Amino acid sequence: LSSSSAASDVYKRQVDRLRRDSALPGSSAGSNDAAFAMLLRREFDLSSRERREFVLMLVELDDPPEGEPRLSGAQADALQGAVERLVLSNTRAMDSACRLSDRRTAVLWSGVGLAIAYGRAEALRQQCARYAVSHEGQALALSVSIGLAGYPHTTPDREGLVDRAGQALARARNRGGGQVALAAVPFPRPAGLEFSGAASARASRLPAPSTTD
Repeated sequence: LSSSSAASDVYKRQVDRLRRDSALPGSSAGSNDAAFAMLLRREFDLSSRERREFVLMLVELDDPPEGEPRLSGAQADALQGAVERLVLSNTRAMDSACRLSDRRTAVLWSGVGLAIAYGRAEALRQQCARYAVSHEGQALALSVSIGLAGYPHTTPDREGLVDRAGQALARARNRGGGQVALAAVPFPRPAGLEFSGAASARASRLPAPSTTD
């Protein structure tokens, strides 16, 4: 192997190890902000070097509808555990998932564009909506809001990607929850970051993001 190939193999093994170490261990997962920041930085570096897309998805447990009792801590934990199990069942070995708080989960879709990620996020949202969580003899309804932002079409900036995904998530929650929202894609794209072929074609087919809160 050449020195560059060997370095690339070592780099990818390090990324794989970080992904395994930060994978959500079911309902017992703890906050993983530091691991997520490391994974995001490495995914950004790898994707920018290889000129490929990736998507940040934020999934947040919704509050009960207005007029219904608030969730107890134990109920919220049971629902969050179910969200994490469903998230993991919908990710590939090359993707990453981390719990960011007691109600929020982050997923990095590696090598995936916004159009594909939107379809996966909507499928996850529907799967959650059909999922009943049994807790102490009660059947708890599961509802999540999801925000998506993609590199490089939403923004070529790593910190900006987190902010834009958070803004999209806030829009989904402000519309009543149980929805998927895309961060707006600015046009024209920054010079030097145009992706040709399938990537550009997928971006042109994206559903239009809502601009209302």
